Amino acid sequence: MKIEAHVEKWRRFDALRARFDPGKEFELWYWTSLSGGTAIINAALHAAGLTDENGYLATQIPEVYVVMDGVDRWRHAIGFRCDLIHVGLPPVEAPLTQALQRAFAAMDVMEHYRDPCIRGDHPITAEVTMACDRAYAEIVAAARAALAERRP
Repeated sequence: MKIEAHVEKWRRFDALRARFDPGKEFELWYWTSLSGGTAIINAALHAAGLTDENGYLATQIPEVYVVMDGVDRWRHAIGFRCDLIHVGLPPVEAPLTQALQRAFAAMDVMEHYRDPCIRGDHPITAEVTMACDRAYAEIVAAARAALAERRP
């Protein structure tokens, strides 16, 4: 995807996230946080020149993407330096900027809560929602800093 498309996707997720009560609608609030965070991180990675803007959309399999092949037709393709589906998947080969290191670390905090809280039965406490909310805020701040340093 293009930087602007990632940023617009983040804006939509961020607006939707704001409508959910994390204590009562944790799963929806969490997924909008995680998905929005991933979108803005992908924009920042492109801006830093660490991944490429293209039409390849990530799958769960590293380096395997889907790409539009005509109207309403998709095909699998092997790609490199494309969008991430999660931080570290696929790995970014070049060193991360300081801002992106902060964004990745904050995303690791968010990811820490996925399995126990979304897939498991870990209680959704105020501490969990605060940790995720702080992590999301750091992801956004760090990614925005990386976008501001955009390479021409």
